[in-house]
Amino acid sequence: MKNYTCKYDSYFITLGICRNKGKYLLLKIAPTYKFCPGCWDFVFSKPKKPAKSIEENVLLSISIHTGLKGKIVGKCHTFEWIDRQSKIRWIIKPFIVEVENKRVELSEKYTEFKWVRLNSIPKFDIENIAYLKYVLKKTSLTEDKYDSIGKERE
Repeated sequence: MKNYTCKYDSYFITLGICRNKGKYLLLKIAPTYKFCPGCWDFVFSKPKKPAKSIEENVLLSISIHTGLKGKIVGKCHTFEWIDRQSKIRWIIKPFIVEVENKRVELSEKYTEFKWVRLNSIPKFDIENIAYLKYVLKKTSLTEDKYDSIGKERE
């Protein structure tokens, strides 16, 4: 019997899940971007500044790619997503970030954005819906998990 193992490259990324007044920001990745072109996602990035903390890096990434400023109101457990199509093992550290407003200024990495309620995400007819559902499951995000000032409810 043949052994059909394949090597997957691994990448560590932060995931900035931006929230404002009960709605969450989804971004469409540019078709020219190296990873997951044309897919919808939250703000993801490899940490840019090694001298900064991971929290500072996620806030920097959000600012660079959306023009938004905010504060971290929740830290979720790190999890993995295996992308069999691109043969990449993503190691993902998500953060919930309450942003000050909804005025998004996209970087070249993204082409579109939507502010959505969490319960609408699983209904989207998009190619990577399995990934977004997995993120919601792994982060345990629900409409009412965080109160209006960003503290996690008991």
